Amino acid sequence: MTGNVYRPIRSWANDGSLTSKAYQTATFAVDTVAPPTPSVTSADYPADGGWHGDAGKAGTFALKPANADTGWLAYRLDSAAVTKVLSTGAAVSVKLTPAAVGAHTLTVYTLDKAGNASPATAYAFNVGSGAAVATLAAPKDGLRSTGKVPLAVTGFGFTQATFRYRRADTDEWADLPVANVLAADGKPLTAWPVAAPNGVSGLVWDAGAQLGDAAVQVRALVAGTAGPVASASAEIVVDRRATEAATSEVGPGTVNLLTGDYRLQTTAGGPFGLTLTRTATSRNPGWEDLTLTGTYTLSGSRGQTTTFAKQGERYLPTEYAYDQDRPKSLTRSGHTIDFGYGTDGRLSTVSFREP
Repeated sequence: MTGNVYRPIRSWANDGSLTSKAYQTATFAVDTVAPPTPSVTSADYPADGGWHGDAGKAGTFALKPANADTGWLAYRLDSAAVTKVLSTGAAVSVKLTPAAVGAHTLTVYTLDKAGNASPATAYAFNVGSGAAVATLAAPKDGLRSTGKVPLAVTGFGFTQATFRYRRADTDEWADLPVANVLAADGKPLTAWPVAAPNGVSGLVWDAGAQLGDAAVQVRALVAGTAGPVASASAEIVVDRRATEAATSEVGPGTVNLLTGDYRLQTTAGGPFGLTLTRTATSRNPGWEDLTLTGTYTLSGSRGQTTTFAKQGERYLPTEYAYDQDRPKSLTRSGHTIDFGYGTDGRLSTVSFREP
């Protein structure tokens, strides 16, 4: 049956021997026809392909059924939960607040009193100024890697991307060498930038091969119809031996639960009162690591003393501040010399500070 078909229903009571004289009559309707598609309009966020409003700014949307064959209007913004509002056929106004800049879709459909749903209307609109927005999806800030670092960026308003790095805040940003980056197909890149229509993922940077053990910052630089826009940066640590990974004691040694490296270690006295630790590893048979810990002081012929402490992998004068094994500053008698470096790692500036 299609359309509206009415059937009378009569009901009465019977106790097995007697039947009531009175009865009630009811009618019902069979409706299998879905209502037509509703319409959506908004002066705050028109669906004209332009950019309007801003994230967190509410807008009014008019939802209108196509005819009176309606009981409810159902809608949802993007992937939010569906909301239903009563409707007798007139337009219903709702206020919605987009949480982020970018493209959004308001999906609306009509439900009649029989529960039939209309085809959905997908109302697409854009929020913000239209400027490119880039979010670094990988690597995550604080990542510790044994060498391979994933690269990904998401957002909108751009068509291409370049990934860059630097060792410290005082350094200039430089492109990752393409020879050390694999594309999503597993082949080395040939050039920057790469095609990135509102995002790219699957790239892998072999930071261990390029830098060895190091702490660096990574970010994405995207571009499209507008000028380049940089994502926020992530600070990562390349630790090829995974020295901070979880370990478990097995027999006389310790196994690294990330790399599988099994280490044997002994400790003895070293020079100048320092402690000498000898370590052998299963990942490199025949290799032995000697590590000194502690501090020591040397006195010059003029009575001036210099204290040495471990900074990174080296013992260096405490008067020096080091960054990535490079002198960052020298302080003596209250006077400080600061050293700056270019993208090639060479010393580029020297400045003085008085106490």
